[in-house]
Amino acid sequence: MPTSDWPELCNGIPKLGRLARQEPALGAVLVWAEVTQSEHLNCPLLATTVLAGQDRKLLVDQVGQFLTPTNQKAGRLKLRRRLELYAARLAARCDAAPRGTFGPGTSAVSAVWSTIGAV
Repeated sequence: MPTSDWPELCNGIPKLGRLARQEPALGAVLVWAEVTQSEHLNCPLLATTVLAGQDRKLLVDQVGQFLTPTNQKAGRLKLRRRLELYAARLAARCDAAPRGTFGPGTSAVSAVWSTIGAV
């Protein structure tokens, strides 16, 4: 997820607190899981060497907490709905893109995302 998208997704949501000030990795994992309809633990971001062991564990814990039904209140619920819309639009654009558009070294998000203002 481009770093500029995360603050825009969080913008205007009261009671989001420090969650809005975090790195966009949390949003990237959640969007990846939604777009691929896969378990968040399979997200390639969690498998990269960019994340040290402790950072990976923290991110996995944050995603788990975010997805816990009892934590789906107020700001988190609104953010989750925005992330689902973001993911749906991204998935639709990826599905509609010509074959070969997203080759090696290409980010599907940066190549197709332009609807954040509508969220």
